[in-house]
Order: sequence, then structure tokens, then C-alpha cells
Amino acid sequence: MMRSLTIMLILLSVVMLSEAVALTPKQLRQQRKQMAQRQRRIIFNNDGDDIAMLGKDGWKDTLVDRERGLFPPTAEGLLAARTTPLLGSQVDAITYYSTWGMKLHHADGPFGRLYRCPDVFGGSMSTKNYKQILEETGKDNLEIMIDAGKQHGVEIFYSNRMNDWHDSFTPAMLYDIRREHPEWSLSTQAEGKKYSYPDVRSCWSTWDFEVPEIRQLTVDALREVCRNYDVDGIELDFLRGTVYFRPTMEHRAVERKHLDLMTGMMHQIRLMTEEEGIRRGRPILIMVRITNDVPLSRSIGLDVETWLSEGLIDLLHIGTWIDFDVPMKPVIDLAHRHEVPVYPMVHAVQHAGRFKDKAVWRGEALWRLWEGADGVYTFNVFDPELWLWKELGDPAAMAGKDRTYVWDYLPSQRAESDVLPVMRLTRFRRPVQITKTGGETIRLFVGEDLNTPSPCGTRRDVTLRVRVQNMTTDHQLTITLNGARLDGAAVPEALDNEPKEATFSFHPEPSLIKPDENRIEARLEGDGQVAIDDVRLEIRFKPAGE
Repeated sequence: MMRSLTIMLILLSVVMLSEAVALTPKQLRQQRKQMAQRQRRIIFNNDGDDIAMLGKDGWKDTLVDRERGLFPPTAEGLLAARTTPLLGSQVDAITYYSTWGMKLHHADGPFGRLYRCPDVFGGSMSTKNYKQILEETGKDNLEIMIDAGKQHGVEIFYSNRMNDWHDSFTPAMLYDIRREHPEWSLSTQAEGKKYSYPDVRSCWSTWDFEVPEIRQLTVDALREVCRNYDVDGIELDFLRGTVYFRPTMEHRAVERKHLDLMTGMMHQIRLMTEEEGIRRGRPILIMVRITNDVPLSRSIGLDVETWLSEGLIDLLHIGTWIDFDVPMKPVIDLAHRHEVPVYPMVHAVQHAGRFKDKAVWRGEALWRLWEGADGVYTFNVFDPELWLWKELGDPAAMAGKDRTYVWDYLPSQRAESDVLPVMRLTRFRRPVQITKTGGETIRLFVGEDLNTPSPCGTRRDVTLRVRVQNMTTDHQLTITLNGARLDGAAVPEALDNEPKEATFSFHPEPSLIKPDENRIEARLEGDGQVAIDDVRLEIRFKPAGE
């Protein structure tokens, strides 16, 4: 009798506990809002190649300037490659794309059907290491990441490449389903070979999201992730790649029907996360990674404004797909009106020589945070021992340290097209041509108020450098900053009668420089033409006595 009573009490406790943790849809959404608003100073994107760095035959991470030893094919080795050194830094969240290192990749469910890659599974270092770790621990890459995240208070998001096109250029990576259903792709290999990247017509293998099976498999695959892994959320990476419908392949904007199809899929994904969140008793956040320009996103089928207004997004990552930056404040303000935090990508590689020029990285991060960003996001930056993980997410951590603001936005170039693939074909921000009638205004963005006192014990030096092509000693160049003429720059000694590159350095009063947008204009005092191709504002800190 006593034993039966004990069993009944245990069963009753289990039922009461289950009822205590069960969430109603309203409670789930309230908790989800709270989760979305937590602090994320830096979000670190890990594309899962760390699994290939393990073992004696693994490869070193050549995407960063470092020489590091290889790591053993163990759970500890996997974490040491890109994760363990991040702990205690400003990295508060990691988005993880498991490169063939998830159990679901090798299973027969919707995820495996959509992302199975037989040629790679056969003998790649990623697969060998995955199998060894799984055999020793019973856990795959993502489970190991989740365990580490929970132990150290770091959020872990599964990152899903919504229409990855790497297999257009690497045949061994071709998904099995693309072999089975070539009609579900937007082009053919023969047609794709007629073009070269970044022309999207070279990305022949990308799926056509007008095919109902593709959209449904995507939702079902994400459900498998949410059901099998205790992730904090999922990241929908719409920049890997940026083709979803046939008009994009033809360099045209998509039609209304395409926008509706993608929004319908987003509604399904939101419903799925709510169902799975209630099932497990904890919300599942949805991150979306899109380009930093709402009209350009719409041009390929991503109606971000509607997704925000209809509550389909919890966090927004703003990446760059065109090779010059645009102000992100319009997107940040749009998302904030819907209480969605925003994390712009910081990617100063182009202007900083990878990671050597710390000042350029700080300048870009400060500008994004000044625009209102809730934190910053990094992509294809994998070395966990870099200095930037301790600085870029917090202006206070960068106080009193050198920074450089670099010109990288030309409105006329952005205005040339409202179709994203056409913008990508530019590949760079063009120089501004200068004649005696002037030239296009150069907009330089600054992420701080230089009229505030310099940090204690330091003196702040401000230098504006303007690099000019095709200059000779006969050219007289006038440059203004926010309407004020700049004087005092010495003529570079290298100049003569032959056109050359020349850099002019000015030391403007800090009062001339505004937070956010600064307008730089130039004209020649005579005939001829030169081109300005680089403008930098350097802020340097020195001891007050120097």
C-alpha cells in the first residue's frame, strides 16, 4: 500500500511539474520578447569549418592571418578551434552552421533529404572527424556547441543557409536532391558556365523557391532542428545565397507573387517555432540575415518590412552583399519601431588589410553603434584569439583608442539600380571624378562627437586624408568639409608634370566634424580632371603632454 502511494505521489508530482512548465501561446510570446531583448554585444558567425581543422590531416584556418596548431578530433578540440578562447569576451551569441557535422545530415528525414551531400560524406575530413567525435561522445557538432554555450552563458543559434550556392562551383558539394530533381534548380551547369561570379547567373544550382516542395522541405528541415536540438534560436541566412526566384537570375525584380510565397513560408516557420517552443517549454528565436538595404531585399523576394510588421522576426542581422557600405540607420529604425534588435555586420577587411589596421575596425563598429545598432555581427572572421572580440561591441571598450572612419558610400552608384544582382556586379565603390565644376559630394560617416573632451590623460589628434589620382603640380584642388574650406595641406613632394597619386592631409578643427554624416566636396581651379578614390578621418590619441 505504501509503495503504491509513493508511486502515485511521484506521478502526481510529474504531472504538476509538466503543468508548471507548460506555456500558453501568449506566455511563449511574452518570454520570446524578453529573450530577444537580452544583451548581445557581438554575435560570432561560425560557418562550421572548424570540424575540418581537427586531426593530423586537418587544415589550418587560412581565412585569417594566424599560425595555429591543429586540434585533436575530440569535443574539446572542436571547441578549442574557434570557440573556447571566445569565452569571457564580448561574444554573447554564436550562430553555427554545422558543415556536414549534424546527425540530421546523415539521417533520412526532411533535413537529410534537403541537405544530404553524398560526395562529401564519403571521405571528407569534416565527415571523418564528425564520426569520430560522435562515436566517442554520442554528440554531434551542434550538440557540443549547445552544451558549451549553456555552461558559459553564450547563446547558440543554428544557422541555416537558405539557398546555398557553393555547389555551383564545387561539384563535390552538390546536394543529392539537386541530382534527383534538376528541374527544381533555377538553371543548369552548362548555362552557369557562361558567366563568372559574382554574376548570379553563374550560380546555376540554386533552388527555385516557387517550387512548393522546396518551401515545405525548408520548413520541415528547420522543424527537425528545433525538435532535436535545444538551440536558443535559428538563423535564416538569406545572404547564402541571394537568389530565390527566376527573375533574379534575369537581373529583374521579383513580382508580388514571389514576395507572398516567401512571406507565406516565413509564417509557416514562425508557427513551427511556436509549436516546438510550446512543446519544449522555452521559446525559439528567429534571426534573419538580410542585406543592409530594404528595397534591394524586396527585389529578390524578401519583404522584410512585412515580416517585421507581422511579427515574424525576433532579431535582425544586416549583412552586406554589395561591396560598398550604405547607412544602416533606416533599417535599424524600421526594426526598432517593431521592437526588433538589430546587429549590423562589421567587415572592415577591404579597408583594413584584414585585421592589421585596428583603427578601421573600431571606426566601422563605432559608426554602426552610433546609428543605433544593438550590437555588431561578424562573418567569415574565425580566429577566436583576435583582439576585436574584447572591443567592438562596446564603445566604452574603444574609448581612448585610435580609430579611422573610411569613406565607402556613393549615393549615385546605389541609385543606379533597385535590383540586388545588378548592384553586386559593380564589385566596388567607384572614385569621384573632379573637374572645375566640382564633383559628387563625398559622404563620410563618423560614429562619435569629437567636440566632447578627450579621455582623461590623452590628447586627440584629428587628420583628414584625401587620396587623389592623376594629380600634377599644375592642378589646384580646393576641398571643403561641411561647407568650410580646408587649407594647410602640403603639396606632396612626389608631384611633377606627370599624373600621379597624391594624398593630401588636413587637420580640421573638431568643431567642423559632425557625428554621423559629413559632406566633403572638391573642385579644380582650372581645366583638367582628377579622381578622389579614398578619404579617411583618422582619430589618434596621445598622452596629454606630447
